[in-house]
Amino acid sequence: MSQFDPSEWLGKGKIYKDTPPKVQRAANAALLIPNTIRNQLIPKGLLRDLCTFTMPIFQGKTSLQDNIITQFFSTHKPDVVSDHTISQLRYLTMPATSAFHQIYKLAHQAWLDGMQSIRYVHLADNGSSTVTHFPLFVAALWKEFAEIQTIQSQWQKLSEYVAKHMHQPKYPERERAAQQTWEYMKDMPWDQSIGILQDDMPVHHLYRMVGDGWWSSSLVNIQLSLLAERAHDRLGLSNVRVELCEFTNVLVSQYKARDRQSYQHPWLRGVGDTIINERGTLVTGVNLGKVNNNPHWVLLVINGETGQAHYGDSLCEDLPPTLQYCVDWWLAQHTPSPSHLWAELPITVQLDSNNCAVFMVDALENYLDPSRGLVENTPNALAHRRFLLFNEIIERVLGRMALDEYPSDTEEAGIFDGEDGLFDDSFTTPSTSSAPSGDFMFRFSLSMKENKENSPGSSTRTMKRPLYDVDTPISTPAL
Repeated sequence: MSQFDPSEWLGKGKIYKDTPPKVQRAANAALLIPNTIRNQLIPKGLLRDLCTFTMPIFQGKTSLQDNIITQFFSTHKPDVVSDHTISQLRYLTMPATSAFHQIYKLAHQAWLDGMQSIRYVHLADNGSSTVTHFPLFVAALWKEFAEIQTIQSQWQKLSEYVAKHMHQPKYPERERAAQQTWEYMKDMPWDQSIGILQDDMPVHHLYRMVGDGWWSSSLVNIQLSLLAERAHDRLGLSNVRVELCEFTNVLVSQYKARDRQSYQHPWLRGVGDTIINERGTLVTGVNLGKVNNNPHWVLLVINGETGQAHYGDSLCEDLPPTLQYCVDWWLAQHTPSPSHLWAELPITVQLDSNNCAVFMVDALENYLDPSRGLVENTPNALAHRRFLLFNEIIERVLGRMALDEYPSDTEEAGIFDGEDGLFDDSFTTPSTSSAPSGDFMFRFSLSMKENKENSPGSSTRTMKRPLYDVDTPISTPAL
């Protein structure tokens, strides 16, 4: 395989999307933020460090023409990155979100056209011309800054929600759960993998677990994975098979393709053999988006021993015909005379639009362990339930961090009690009447709040190849 030769590709008038993989790899490398730079500009480690980290603000909303966007790029070689450069990248105002998304989208083509650096054209004034040429990876840095500020905003709102529930003695169980959540949030990493699923997501995605956030498939899969552990380890239900929500997606796809291809899916066939031949029980959550285009969570249980298929919907809707057809067809592939009966499974009635996944997981737990009962549909009970589910996940994350930090044969004290210096006196418990205060606060700086209304995304014309006006002087304060 031939190596990438810049002289054959750069500045030759080629279209980036038509280039071979070796060229695209070289472009990605040119836009990659070096770790030495990233470590100085992107906060790592604990969530509290992320949420108190000062980053540059975005310029106010503006609309830039395509010919202005291309002027951000220059054929001039980038200046040497120094401490002063790092300070500039941290504090200089970034382009408006609509502008830097266009810049990032154009960056690969710009590199292919021979551009080597980026200038802060949006700061142009009638004073003097730009004097600093930044590396091309600044386009990716702006994009990452925007993503991190979004994360900060999400956890700012969550911290205020947690603080509000920490001093309400009228609901002591919820109060204790909220206080535990707050304690966990002090030492919670934001950029590490949750570590429960093989294809896991970063911890910061858990902000939807608490409050009134709607749960994604990833969050539901985490709960299903934990439910499987509880069923096997705590309840001793060795015949229960808890499947992630992708089970239904595969099932529906196989059902829709039944007239074009034979039923040969090995994994799905293995699940069916377990349920029918070994009289096992299938437990899973179903997002009806794949079934009837309704993004609503329901539960499905198939008991191979009793011959019953259970369906539960917190909105009290009937079993969707498509889902019934899929299950009936699937079971028929594993037994010559399927005789299972459909029955409703007890589930808390939903009165809102965002707690369907919570009720679904709760009903599955109640099915496996009826002694626990269903959660009540009250603000107190739902908030308490969500706190507990969140805390269980963070306990796993912090426990794994402790094992990674300390050898298993040592008995170090203070891993979670503050004696190891993970947090100091600047962390203050919020008062009854106010949100958290002190150095550790899940909040923006004022400059970030002022620019909160700037959201990514803008409908702009896409150019096949940009026209660079690299010889035109650009007026701007000296950077």
